[in-house]
Amino acid sequence: MSESGSVSISPTQGTVLIGVVNFIASFTSAIPLKFFGRKIILMIGHLFMTASLILIGIFQIENMNLEVLIMIFVFLISFQNSEGPTVWIYTSEVVCDTAMGICVLSLMLTTLFISLITEFLFSSAFQA
Repeated sequence: MSESGSVSISPTQGTVLIGVVNFIASFTSAIPLKFFGRKIILMIGHLFMTASLILIGIFQIENMNLEVLIMIFVFLISFQNSEGPTVWIYTSEVVCDTAMGICVLSLMLTTLFISLITEFLFSSAFQA
């Protein structure tokens, strides 16, 4: 990450910070499950993930790299405390074994698809 305002963070430092935030957020993921319903957790989590992704795009266009990093943190915390654990608990309670296999297959195929198109998306972004 290059300079944003008066703070400069190297790519290595940014990667370490993202890993630390993701690690800490994964330990706090059981807390919302004890106090809120799964539907509420998923809706609020998706709301925060959507807002953070929109803001990441806006901040990236404006070259506000520190703010991009902060929004990545918000996304990671939102994901780890909503969709990360909740979807697996919900599907295992609702569907039978065959449907659970289909859910896992669709997740893996989606991950494969995203990994295949990511390089194309990065190389074609903002080229005029």
